[in-house]
Amino acid sequence: MPWVDEYVMQNKRLTKEHYRLVYLTNLIYHLLDEKQDDAARDVFVKDVMPVAKRHLRFEILVMNTIDFKEINQDHYQKHCQAHAKLEQGIEEIGAKINETDMSEVAGFLQDWLDNHIRKEDSEYNAEIVKLGITNG
Repeated sequence: MPWVDEYVMQNKRLTKEHYRLVYLTNLIYHLLDEKQDDAARDVFVKDVMPVAKRHLRFEILVMNTIDFKEINQDHYQKHCQAHAKLEQGIEEIGAKINETDMSEVAGFLQDWLDNHIRKEDSEYNAEIVKLGITNG
């Protein structure tokens, strides 16, 4: 999964977290190529889950800080719902990690990062700079 410029946010912490999640997704793919499913499961539980949950919550905090709800209430509501669904999906995978096909997990992560960041996160990215909260 290559890093692309669309993953860069105007807030440094968000960008670092996106980078970490792309790195961890690539690590899972690498471990799967090496037939190390148990190691891939450990990466998901010990690294991806806490980073992803913290990231999703911080992103909503940033949106609230820039008062994005007032700027675009419809997108804010959809974004919060998407985060709740993502967090629920992460929890469900974690609860059944030993029975889960890790290639599906890697695909889930890649789909989330590629689609959510490029499409949904870009909606509020420009507002971050306007309000000067580029440092996390």
